[in-house]
Amino acid sequence: MKKTRSHLAVFAAIASLSFLAACSDDDQKASAPAPAATEAPATNDSSASEVAKDKADELKEEADKAADKAEDAAHAAKEDTIEAKDKAVRELDKAADDAKEKASELKDAVDKAAHDAVADIKDDAAKADRAIQEKVGDHKE
Repeated sequence: MKKTRSHLAVFAAIASLSFLAACSDDDQKASAPAPAATEAPATNDSSASEVAKDKADELKEEADKAADKAEDAAHAAKEDTIEAKDKAVRELDKAADDAKEKASELKDAVDKAAHDAVADIKDDAAKADRAIQEKVGDHKE
């Protein structure tokens, strides 16, 4: 559905630009000097329809070319988006790995600090116990 809307939008843009160009050409022709009276005006209906068919064919070819260009641009944009997404994923993976490594280092540091604190508390408790035993006189040497 999105592709259809995109194609229709491209065709509409091309048609409006072609119409604008045709009107612009008519304005330039109108300001040009009038042709000499020796030329006979084309009154043949078949030649007018042929001209209309030719113009329609030209417009269709231009629309097809523009649609192809738009499709190529969309494809290129899609590839760029995929590349950008892949790059972002790689960067996020690297950031996650770095964060995991830092968290592991922090955990190890906290574990070491906790073990050191426990060891210090045990040592201080043993010293306090020895001091109490010395004061009470129940000290074993």
